[in-house]
Amino acid sequence: MSLTTEQWEIYDFVKCATTMGLTLTVKDFCNRFPEKFKLIERDGNYSNCPDLYKEIDNINSSYEIEKIIIKNHNRFKLATKEEAQKAHQRLKDKAIRLLVKASIMSSKIKADGQGKTVSCQDRAIDEESRAREFVESFVGD
Repeated sequence: MSLTTEQWEIYDFVKCATTMGLTLTVKDFCNRFPEKFKLIERDGNYSNCPDLYKEIDNINSSYEIEKIIIKNHNRFKLATKEEAQKAHQRLKDKAIRLLVKASIMSSKIKADGQGKTVSCQDRAIDEESRAREFVESFVGD
């Protein structure tokens, strides 16, 4: 993927700050690129500038720039080798958790309508059991 002029400017901004030993906040990006980024200030766990995170992801996903931009404690900078390795491991761990969730969901989808001999609590399903005899993975069907 080819980077846009704006993405190069964002990278140069981070590179300059990192070279001077600084890290950048979301507010720094919003002040430097007011036409591009707007800070959303509210309580709770959320992305306070989704467009910035999208651009950083796009930059990191490009082979045009060899460096990696990382975010630590809501501050951005170019990564050292150790920081890049930690970020890489976190990304792999997240990907594995998502793949496990997707696998479980796939199993549930495939199991819909199949007969059961034991309940989810590993008890035999008989006339006195309250468990369903067939897997019902969906509502409304």
